[in-house]
Amino acid sequence: MFIADSQQQRCSKMLTVADLSLDFSIEAWTWKVGNRIIRKRIHVRIEHVQPSRSTEDFKLRKKKNDKLKAEAKVIGEVISTKRQPEGPKPCFMVEGATLETVTPIPYDVVNDLKGGY
Repeated sequence: MFIADSQQQRCSKMLTVADLSLDFSIEAWTWKVGNRIIRKRIHVRIEHVQPSRSTEDFKLRKKKNDKLKAEAKVIGEVISTKRQPEGPKPCFMVEGATLETVTPIPYDVVNDLKGGY
């Protein structure tokens, strides 16, 4: 679940459910005290809670992959539904660039100790 409060916008685990409120344990706020871990627990009214959309893309991709596999099975092919990383960007030539040779200024210790040139 996702707490939609302006200061609490983070995912958390829902612990208990009451009539009008929910009890959450927020993983981001933890303290280690001695040999135990204490987690922050907050109580939030139902109006301030909305479901997390973190798995939405995964569910859409799974439906699309199942559809593609079914179509490939009818044809008799075996397809790969693994995600592929984006390749490198295509190359291009820079138009109108001119080369400029830059020569360094020689370092003079004596004038530098005097305070400049």
